[in-house]
Amino acid sequence: MLGNSYADCHLHLPPAVSAPDFASVLEKAEIGMAFVNAAEKNGWQNVLDAAAQTRAIVPFAGIHPWQLAEHGADDLNDLEALLKENKNLHIGETGLDRAIETPLALQEEFFVRHVELAIKYKRILCVHNVRAYDRIAKILKRAGPLPAGFVLHGFSGPAEAFGEMSGLNGYFSFGARVREKKNAKIRELVAGAPRERILAETDYPCAKNPEPLPPIAAITDALGKILDLNCARTLVYENAGRLVENYGR
Repeated sequence: MLGNSYADCHLHLPPAVSAPDFASVLEKAEIGMAFVNAAEKNGWQNVLDAAAQTRAIVPFAGIHPWQLAEHGADDLNDLEALLKENKNLHIGETGLDRAIETPLALQEEFFVRHVELAIKYKRILCVHNVRAYDRIAKILKRAGPLPAGFVLHGFSGPAEAFGEMSGLNGYFSFGARVREKKNAKIRELVAGAPRERILAETDYPCAKNPEPLPPIAAITDALGKILDLNCARTLVYENAGRLVENYGR
């Protein structure tokens, strides 16, 4: 562990921010481990360049369901080639989203391919889910346990996922909603989550609530209050560290 650092298990490289400047952002926010996701092809190399600037960055590359209109099957081949070339590169952000117009069948085609790559190359997978847990669970169950694990990003339920996804090597990453003191649903979910699989994230930069630095300290502290735990920072960091240490085995 890097001192008393935080782990931010889902964020993005802000547009027009240089790799050295982003490394400075992470340092100011006391983030010692950052799962930085590139959600479209034109950002893949940028994340790798940023990771070369600081050991804090764990780079991810994938095709987000929101970006499918700009991508084709050949781009998945390019992603595989990049994974072969970069042993420290993980996969994401990918997943399913019923709130967008892109046909779910097309989304599933791309998601399945990401899952297959995660298994083949033993890399961590970051999963986006909007009202599609049933389909995501079906695909992941069919694939079997992912050897390097996966992260259900921005987790907001359902509670049955704790048993189903833990058995497939899944982790549950909680975001800004844990700061909503009146959000009984999310507080109940956090309280019921297996502690050894709890992660925290900012999804920085967030257009809805723009902040100059990733607010990981506030989110992690909110998790600790829900869990009645003084060392939530340590819990999340160790969980994230275990996930990273085990990939590729």
